[in-house]
Amino acid sequence: MRTTKFFPDVLAIGIVCWICGAGALAQDNPVDPLARVNGSPIYEKNLVLDKTGITRPLQIAIDNKLIAQQAETEGIEKADRGGPQFKRMLAQEKQRKSAMLSMIYEKKLRSEFKNDETVTKAEIDACLIEHADYFVKVNPKFHRQEARSVVTRLRKATAYGDWLKTLLADIQLAVSGDAIPSALIDQAVDSTIAMQGGGGKADQGAPLCNKITELVLASEAKARAVDPAELAGDPELVEKILADAVLTVNGKDVVLSNMPGSDNISSQALDTGADVMLVLNLKGLVLAAEAQEKGFDKDPETVALLADATKKVNTLADVVSSRNAFVDPALIQAYYEAHGLTAESIEVTDEELDTYYVAVMRTVMGSSADDNAALRQHLNAAKQEILPEELTDDELQSWQILITRSFLNDGGKGAFHDQVAAVKLEWTRRAHLEELRNNADIEILVDLD
Repeated sequence: MRTTKFFPDVLAIGIVCWICGAGALAQDNPVDPLARVNGSPIYEKNLVLDKTGITRPLQIAIDNKLIAQQAETEGIEKADRGGPQFKRMLAQEKQRKSAMLSMIYEKKLRSEFKNDETVTKAEIDACLIEHADYFVKVNPKFHRQEARSVVTRLRKATAYGDWLKTLLADIQLAVSGDAIPSALIDQAVDSTIAMQGGGGKADQGAPLCNKITELVLASEAKARAVDPAELAGDPELVEKILADAVLTVNGKDVVLSNMPGSDNISSQALDTGADVMLVLNLKGLVLAAEAQEKGFDKDPETVALLADATKKVNTLADVVSSRNAFVDPALIQAYYEAHGLTAESIEVTDEELDTYYVAVMRTVMGSSADDNAALRQHLNAAKQEILPEELTDDELQSWQILITRSFLNDGGKGAFHDQVAAVKLEWTRRAHLEELRNNADIEILVDLD
């Protein structure tokens, strides 16, 4: 039976547990999640277990998941520890596998083309006249033989061009929510056919890639509240922005830098080759989708041809999955810094320390019941100013130990200051986490009793 409950708060030590790797990692390949945080599952392998059992490690995992989700919502980034590279490598490898599937499928389709090998005398004569500049470089003895080959190649190229136009006739391409005009796609297709020998007009620049760049920069400039021209004036920044740009192709999102040959697409924005490379990628995406829709990717021969690519994808997927088992401490630290939840953000004044000293001395030197409870009362009041919870016996004991050590070590002002700062930070973080929990949908799917 599924139950929803909340744990008593635990100290915010998830980062330390993650870094130290204390305890044993649980088994991989979990069947059922232990909990869900806003729908995102937490499995046993996501926990760093210790001698206390499962309750505290699960609470830490939930809190860290909440922080990660909120950080993503707020656009908080962390120092790169390698995880993003593996995710990008996985996405790129998936795209390469998709490209391989499309090439295998295209080969099958084009093998079914009916090519007429018959070349008439009139066609040879016309070819010799039309391409006279080319045949100047050919031995006259082989003019007619070469002309026959040229006619055949051009015929196949024209057939391919017609097929490519039909394939991409209804493609829907958008960037940042803005649709790309079909006329620009058609022009890029014509350039592709021209460069591949189909008789189109080459050297027309790269209007398609230029339009994509324009839309991407406009969207980024709007997000940054700057003029697009300001971004365009920084080539390195433009390269980075384009690398992260997302194209929507027939409803499916594709990161530009994950496309094979993406360097050509972004760095040759004024060269026809950029549009050609993009069209070839669009062709691959359409063919791969069609192949999957028709089950061609499940064909035993296709599976065998894609075996190596599939193995690479699975290996990288395992790496990404294992890294995703934990929330990166760097992200948690970045989140705490963004919300003023670090030690540097906590202020402890001399006046504040004096109130603690008074409470301690009343407890040590006083004789009444109120005096004996002075330290607990003061700590409890201080805590509730930050976190609406009663002081626990464990918390009081930690203070009593600190006080004793301070007396024995002669002079504990520095220790007192550090203790007060550390406790205020802990309470502040716990109050913040409590607010995140109250606004989250947390399901506990295991019995913790």
